[in-house]
Amino acid sequence: TPTSVSVAGIENSRDEDHMMNARNLLQQGLAEEAIEELENAILKDPDNLEAYAGKVEIRLGIGDLDLALVELNLAIEKFQELAGNSDKISQHLKYLYVVKAQSHEQLNQLEESESSYDDLVRIAPEDSIGYSGRAWIKFKLGELEDSTEDFEKSLTIDSSNVMNLYFATFPYLYLGDYERVIELTNKIIDLDPLHGNAYSRKGLANSGLGEYNLALQNLNKAIEIHSDRSNYYMERSFVYEALENSELADKDRNTACKLHEQFGGLDNPMLCLSAPTP
Repeated sequence: TPTSVSVAGIENSRDEDHMMNARNLLQQGLAEEAIEELENAILKDPDNLEAYAGKVEIRLGIGDLDLALVELNLAIEKFQELAGNSDKISQHLKYLYVVKAQSHEQLNQLEESESSYDDLVRIAPEDSIGYSGRAWIKFKLGELEDSTEDFEKSLTIDSSNVMNLYFATFPYLYLGDYERVIELTNKIIDLDPLHGNAYSRKGLANSGLGEYNLALQNLNKAIEIHSDRSNYYMERSFVYEALENSELADKDRNTACKLHEQFGGLDNPMLCLSAPTP
């Protein structure tokens, strides 16, 4: 539930009565009434950026993504109009584009999400988030080569962003570029030695190269860090199968399926339909 209608560094309202009423209504859980107050504030002061942004936050907070996108388009138009030489307004405009792209993604409107990231790259080519966000959408659209290009652009700008390094492994793994996956995961591990998913991805890359002993070392490390993650055991079971150790493969698959029953998280639960029972 949203609790604020304020925008950090942007408090240019000349109508504190409506803004205060909106905050009070929001604290009472009256979202629609709070939005109405914000709309009244805009009628009184058409340049009230705080009110525009507040409407976006409320819609997002109550999970109404379709109407949030309507509010986002209005807010973006107004922020663009007033951005000028204001760094604070420009920064918040970038944030609005990111939120718009993510909202489209949540609604599975991937082309619209990509278009929003295009807009972000256009206005902020110096920021990595536009490239990394667009890269992830391109990956989901199956545009793997284009996805890697955007991830590399994002990493050129910010080479120590662990999240970007991790998500960049996805298209490379699908493309079979296991060496690049290992390079990326090594960087992640240097930055965050307890990043279990990095060891997992590295293990998958080792396995793809036929380096099964190295794959086991990395998957063992992933399980040591997060012993409750079903995917790690399922991935290790595949390595044991490749090594023709069916006993350990079955044991790991059973463990993965039991963990999935408790905590979920298994990428392919269908594998458990044929899981052996002890």
